[in-house]
Amino acid sequence: MDELIIVKRTRNNNQFMSHKPLLKISDDGRHHFSNSVVEILRVKHGDGVMFAFNNKEGKGYIFKDEDPEAFIVKCKSHERIFRFCAKHLITFFEKAFNSKVIDYQLFTVSNEPVVKNGQQMYELTLYLRGGEKN
Repeated sequence: MDELIIVKRTRNNNQFMSHKPLLKISDDGRHHFSNSVVEILRVKHGDGVMFAFNNKEGKGYIFKDEDPEAFIVKCKSHERIFRFCAKHLITFFEKAFNSKVIDYQLFTVSNEPVVKNGQQMYELTLYLRGGEKN
């Protein structure tokens, strides 16, 4: 008798939800935060985040902000993934990092803040799909 192999539908979020501080941007406009990024930024469901970009230097930054125009981070309780949607934001990432978002793009978030224009921000670094830093 042949051995029976049973395959179940599973969610494979374990790699993304690892201890690496990763921001995942999908080409459909979804922005996902790993647990480490949530801890670094100290965000919770309903908090706002904003981004800053320096195209000349090829740098991007993220910071928590209470401005009414901030991107509101939501957490789906059954998934424990923090995210928000903003398709127009992808263009800013592509220009600053000179990298096209196809399917998705990963960015690491620094553990230590830098002060820019009087605001504490965390630097974003482009991560290649193989996990190598650019």
